[in-house]
Amino acid sequence: MENPELEAKTYSIAASLSITQAGKDLVDVISSISANMINVGLLNRPYEDIIKVIIHSVVRDIQDEGWDLMDVDGVSWFIGIYVKAYIQATKSTESLYTKMFSEIFVCYYRQRI
Repeated sequence: MENPELEAKTYSIAASLSITQAGKDLVDVISSISANMINVGLLNRPYEDIIKVIIHSVVRDIQDEGWDLMDVDGVSWFIGIYVKAYIQATKSTESLYTKMFSEIFVCYYRQRI
């Protein structure tokens, strides 16, 4: 990916739409991740650490699925799930979604190019 900054917003919208349309099973997964974030004390860590933990989780999930780590659709899907879970855990507003998604997306791809 040559310029993740330019592509982040587009992929954040696409991931959010597909997550919204995925149904109850994914809502339950997001709730479970959100609860786990609270239980392990992730929300008490610095924001930069939270970004690193989410990136690590995305890498693990991509590998578990057997997908390519540069598969932008899969990466976006998992980033979107983790950001939605973080928003739920912190009781933040959805306005944080695009900002946080973009930061993680750019950081993820910067580490790989």
